[in-house]
Amino acid sequence: MNETHLHSRWPWIKHRFTFLLAMIFLLLVVSPFLEGLTRLQFLFNTFLSGVLISGVYALSQKIRNLAIAALLAVPMLISLWAKYFVQSDLIFLIGRICGVFFIVFTIFHILRHIFQEKQVTRDTIAGAAAVYMLFALMWAFMFDVLELLQPGSFAISETQVLGQQRNIFLYYSFVTITTLGYGDIIPVTNIATSLAAIEAVAGQLYLVVLVAWLVGMYVSRKSMSQ
Repeated sequence: MNETHLHSRWPWIKHRFTFLLAMIFLLLVVSPFLEGLTRLQFLFNTFLSGVLISGVYALSQKIRNLAIAALLAVPMLISLWAKYFVQSDLIFLIGRICGVFFIVFTIFHILRHIFQEKQVTRDTIAGAAAVYMLFALMWAFMFDVLELLQPGSFAISETQVLGQQRNIFLYYSFVTITTLGYGDIIPVTNIATSLAAIEAVAGQLYLVVLVAWLVGMYVSRKSMSQ
């Protein structure tokens, strides 16, 4: 079945990775500074919804990918906002699992696009950076699911509040993927420690491969211009 390419119709699609990276930046950097203006959890959900929508937009070059991404993102969006109307661990669980599959699907197609590019552009670099951020977000969702299914999988210091802010695992995920390891959140079960170790190794391997690819593209482009 032939897929319809939308790039020729909508030229602004070429900036879709930059838009995705910008939304992740807003989620991580801007929302904490606006905490005094509104409830932090509501603000966090708003920016996270923006990340999901921009992730769908990032795959909008092909209609099939757009449709699959949208189907995976919708349950996650519903789980984010359903909590204001009904408290359900099942809805939360389904939403986070769909969120994991959505990010895996998004990462796969962004990387596929990036490594097929013949030259490095600003949007290509933005896409590579967004993938690294999405890795951390994906593991945060996985930690959410693990803590829900096996409470007590993580030992959390008294300074951190898990009950009201499940997005604490987003902080923990970024600390893990960058191998900082502050020690205020510690995995205590075999599954939790395994996931944390895999995230740390995968994050470092991705950076190594990404740098090698960028250097290779630069050398190849330079040799062709001579």
